[in-house]
Amino acid sequence: MSDKSRTRSRPHWRTAALGTLLGAGVFAAGLFGLAYALNPTNPFEIDGNADDNLGGGSDWAAELPLNGPGETFIIDQIPTVATERYFTGGGSKDDNAISQWRSTAGNPTPNKNNITNAYAKAYTDPSNGHLIIAFGADRFDDEGDAAMGFWFFANDVTTSGTSFTGLHTDQDVLVQVDYVNGGSVAEIQIFKWQGDGTGTHGSPSKVLKQIGFGSGSGNTVVCNDDADPAKDGAACVTTNNSNITEYWTHIPADPTPNGVIPQRHFIEGAIDVTALFGNVCFSSFMAETRSSHSETAQLKDFALGAFELCSISATSKDCDQVAGVSPLYDQTTELFQTRHTFTIKNGFGPVFDVQIQDSSVGTGTTCDVVQINGQPVTNIPIPLGTSWVQVADSLAANATMTVGVLCQSGLNPLVNTMSVRASSSDGGAPIPADADDTAKEAIGDPDVQACQVIIDPTLLATKSCKSLLLDPETFKPQACVTISVTNPTLSQQTVDIDSFDNFLGPDGVSSVDSESILAAFQTANGNSLALPANGTPVTFDVCYEPLGPDNGETDPSKVAYSDTVKVVGTGRLNGTEAEATASTSCPLCPTCPDCED
Repeated sequence: MSDKSRTRSRPHWRTAALGTLLGAGVFAAGLFGLAYALNPTNPFEIDGNADDNLGGGSDWAAELPLNGPGETFIIDQIPTVATERYFTGGGSKDDNAISQWRSTAGNPTPNKNNITNAYAKAYTDPSNGHLIIAFGADRFDDEGDAAMGFWFFANDVTTSGTSFTGLHTDQDVLVQVDYVNGGSVAEIQIFKWQGDGTGTHGSPSKVLKQIGFGSGSGNTVVCNDDADPAKDGAACVTTNNSNITEYWTHIPADPTPNGVIPQRHFIEGAIDVTALFGNVCFSSFMAETRSSHSETAQLKDFALGAFELCSISATSKDCDQVAGVSPLYDQTTELFQTRHTFTIKNGFGPVFDVQIQDSSVGTGTTCDVVQINGQPVTNIPIPLGTSWVQVADSLAANATMTVGVLCQSGLNPLVNTMSVRASSSDGGAPIPADADDTAKEAIGDPDVQACQVIIDPTLLATKSCKSLLLDPETFKPQACVTISVTNPTLSQQTVDIDSFDNFLGPDGVSSVDSESILAAFQTANGNSLALPANGTPVTFDVCYEPLGPDNGETDPSKVAYSDTVKVVGTGRLNGTEAEATASTSCPLCPTCPDCED
């Protein structure tokens, strides 16, 4: 542990002093002319109030409502609300695993332990590109000493009933702020979690290690004091020593003039994350209070919320309609080709090793990366759906990139999920992934429909005369013909046969009722009226009695019976109708080379 007896003779963030002496609640303008390791006026004002009044950086009043990337505003409840939740149980301590924390509904006492609001916002220091996080909270009451902590978690941390869910990682940071001796002395401690977070209290598998400490007058900005100049003054805190203007709803325990936050109800600070820890990402933020100043003390109230810094996300996946490229059907391979543009957006901080995954690959579908940011690239195969492929070495803060993926699939349309992940440092562990899942959409939705190849059903029909016999008693002809119907659309379109129009002779007179032909087709097709989707023809025979010879011919050597059949079907894929016709002629006396006239 650092020697807590050390104090600063002057509050600074490396070489300068920023007094927060609030003689009448007003800062002396000359106190802001110097610079800290973290500039107090840029990018954020650490001055004990929420006013945007220093002219260089921003302040809470200018940043509200704090609901964008890298920022959060958590509205907690006051003790008079029965559903207010606070810590309970002996396991609710900072040096215990998150899974040991418990909460209950009621009133955390005393009133100074109740948080009313908590907030955090990330910035990039314009002078060196460092990640700076400003943080703060306000309390229900000020009753002398105060012990407040600010956790920044790499993993998502949430509550579920009386329990907390989430695991500590070595990237988790705790900034502890203590006002002691009635608030006359201020202390700041910076802790870093080390270990896997699965041990019990006191186990070496987890350690809450102090890496910074500083103390000073409770009326000043207090910063960590470090022998390393790069880390000295990398975290500072202050409070309001008089009433300040209220820019959000703050309900104090004691009556206060409207529109103000009472003195010492408001605590704010900032931390240079890059200087202290390098490139890290956080997913959750929590303000907390303790029963005493020790990091092993019982926790009291909390305000917990999401705080996504490196929130890599898939914002959309669109089907590209490019003539001759997508969507396209290859008759030879019987595969559909589609190209999808996958849009990736980064959050507040830069990320590295950007990778994508496609859930459909490996299920009769192959996909390759063919474009990055609209520029062609040599095909990069996407591995099986559970594996990842890298598409960028890095992606800047708040930047967007696109990835063009060309897929070959037997599915029409291809409905797939594309996911993205990245790391907070080069070669580091991936941060949580997001996904754009078109499988959640109905087949008729526009984006999915755009990737569907529309294949109109087609039919081919042939008809040949099998035999023509004369009834020996009536001398009426009996024609037997063979009909063949094929769906040349191959396996991509099932066609339901609707009808066979009546056989029509040259004079347009019907020769046979269509129902008998439908019945013959259904029998040949296994009692189904669906034409097989594999391109195999259905062949069947039909016999009927022609009404009369062609053109009223009476010469037996010239008598022939001709007619035409029209096949009508409907494609199941898009409901389009298709038809085909076939004709044949059955002569009474077939001709042959050896026959005499």
